Amino acid sequence: MQVMKFGGGCLKRPADVMRIARIVSRNPGPQAVVVSAVHGVTDRLERAVESALGEDGKADPILDGFAEIHHAFARAAAPDRTSESELLRRLDRGIRSVRNLCRRLPQAPDGAAQLVPRILSHGERSSAHLLSAALNGIGRRARAMESEEIGLLTDQNLFNATVQLKRSEEPLRRCLEAVISRGVIPVITGFYGHTEDGKISLLGRNGTDYSAAVIARALGADTLVLWKDVRGFMSADPALVPEARLLRRLTFREAAELSYFGAHVIHPRTLEPLAGRSTSITIRSVHRPRYGGTRIWPAANGDIGLIKSVTYNRDICVLRVRGPGVGYQPGVISRIGRVLVREGINIYSILTAQTCINLLLHARDGDHALRALRVVRGGAVDGVDLRTDLALIAVVGEGILERQGLAAAVFTAVSRAKVNVEMISTGASPVASYFIVRRDDMIGAVQAIHQDLLSGGPCQERTSRESWRIRNAAT
Repeated sequence: MQVMKFGGGCLKRPADVMRIARIVSRNPGPQAVVVSAVHGVTDRLERAVESALGEDGKADPILDGFAEIHHAFARAAAPDRTSESELLRRLDRGIRSVRNLCRRLPQAPDGAAQLVPRILSHGERSSAHLLSAALNGIGRRARAMESEEIGLLTDQNLFNATVQLKRSEEPLRRCLEAVISRGVIPVITGFYGHTEDGKISLLGRNGTDYSAAVIARALGADTLVLWKDVRGFMSADPALVPEARLLRRLTFREAAELSYFGAHVIHPRTLEPLAGRSTSITIRSVHRPRYGGTRIWPAANGDIGLIKSVTYNRDICVLRVRGPGVGYQPGVISRIGRVLVREGINIYSILTAQTCINLLLHARDGDHALRALRVVRGGAVDGVDLRTDLALIAVVGEGILERQGLAAAVFTAVSRAKVNVEMISTGASPVASYFIVRRDDMIGAVQAIHQDLLSGGPCQERTSRESWRIRNAAT
């Protein structure tokens, strides 16, 4: 059993829908397909919502463009005029529904939070019908299936939902296997699910990876193939390091840390549903379908103690809670946590010292968190301040904390680039170590680490020889 997911980057031009259909048709075995909205469509729907709630209250011009895009894709997907007319009628029903929902938004301010996810989910609904029509047109029986139809149940968070795995797994398996057993390929909407009381709930931007992993779990898939417009994970961002190379294999833990720390190849939550399962994940490029990409395995199978990749995140800030003994005083961190949870602010990491608690946050949350934490001043807390001129750099690889001298090699490379390290966190994860530098120094630090440890520099040559000796000694 295989589950394939196609992201919006795979659907940029009308001809792409047939490219995807041909990729799916090459797999003769049982399979399910999960699809994102056409590239740029969710952004367009967000603009329609903003216009509907704006002063003029008119989203129709934006939605006219939404209709034109899908009409062009329908003409490419349908094999004949009859099929095209049927597909256009189906898509137009969806477009009328979106128009009606947008018109209701200004009159339903209290209900807007429920209407917006329903509006934003229409990109995936349209894509599922487009791809199923294309598959049927080339002789592969397919059926578009929407997330609420198959029982993808989530919690009550409508904009960043979590799938209720235990409650969803059996209904999903039963529903999808009934279709697959008849030789039909289910083409499933990604990006959203539904709450117990029937509201549409979004899984976050790029959440189709996450929903595809939920489907793979339910079906007990051998492999989840995430088709992208990139080849896979790289040893660094090629935009910063042109000589970066493709990583042929990673472990779940390595991929999770890379995603969390800024390598935007897969959704950070993709690996959650598959924890403890034997399903592997393959990332492949829709532009090079016959070439391999990155294979992600549940457990390590070699190359232990080597740095696989260096990644970065410039969209961070550090909130400092200062005071003598603030790190020792009981209850300070819990007070901070309660305040930020109440405000809906996620903490990436906490680094503590006797006189300072450093909170690593997303840059967009910095000012909000600074205002919210005024309530904790007093007692052990002298003040709270915000640093916004920082960037995070992470080095990732199974067993890197156990390899003697590797951390020193990282910071030797950084020092050679004349970069000062502001903060360090090592040991929180067995496969990652990260540190914080000034944003202006980030590129130089990433390039220096890659040069010394990943591009054949002296440190990389030593670790490669050691790895060769370890593998040969084991055989």
